[in-house]
This record gives sequence, C-alpha cells and structure tokens, in this order.
Amino acid sequence: MREHKCRKCKLSYKGFKSVCPYCHKKTKYGIMNTIMCVIGYITVIISIIAAMYIGITTITVSAYINSILFIPIIAMIIGIAIIVAFVIFMIK
Repeated sequence: MREHKCRKCKLSYKGFKSVCPYCHKKTKYGIMNTIMCVIGYITVIISIIAAMYIGITTITVSAYINSILFIPIIAMIIGIAIIVAFVIFMIK
C-alpha cells in the first residue's frame, strides 16, 4: 500500500484512511466520502418526497379535486421536516 502524509501533523500512514490515525483530522478521502454521503442522502430524501407527492396527488385527485391546491404545501412541510431531522441526525 502507498503511504500518505497528513497535512496537519506531517506523519505518514499506510492506506486510504478517512481520518489521520495520529491527529484524527479528516483526510481528503474522508471529506470526499462525507460529501458523497450527503449527496446520496439528499437524493434519497428527494425521491421520498416525490413518492409522497405522487401518492398524495393520486389519493386526493380521486377524492377531492379542490384540495389539490394544498398538496404542494403539505409535501413541502413534510420535506422540510425530513431535511431538518436529517441535519439534526448528522450534527449529533
């Protein structure tokens, strides 16, 4: 395995690590991994919101035509709640 050098403590370690084993600072691989995880989480959240929006639309269109104006508001409130919960989960 190739050795990598930490930018903060200037010590070398072997392999691809997400944090430096000595000073515990995130390496460039750890930062890239975090960014890719956040992009994946946002994609999942958007797909869940889209599925909820489609589900709510099909239910309400067949039952109450007038309530279709409230569907974007309901979907946005649920989406914001999911995003806030995700941010709180990532911070803790």
